[in-house]
Amino acid sequence: MSYVPFAPLKYDGQKGLITAQINKGFYKDLAQVLVYYEVPYRKEAGVINIRRKLSQDKDLVWNYTSKALNEDWLKTHTHH
Repeated sequence: MSYVPFAPLKYDGQKGLITAQINKGFYKDLAQVLVYYEVPYRKEAGVINIRRKLSQDKDLVWNYTSKALNEDWLKTHTHH
């Protein structure tokens, strides 16, 4: 199974899904989201890699990006 770097996306009302700007803590928060949803990933050189097939589901990538950028979601959703 091949893995590719997670490419964060955000929604732009005129352009649709576009590349999201991220901060340095993004990958830590993204890892929390992926663990919560039991999504397999690999961390290499500080970057999170996800399965290629998942990376092609742009709506799901956008959903995971949105949650990783949402402090309220992160505070209320942890993996048990």
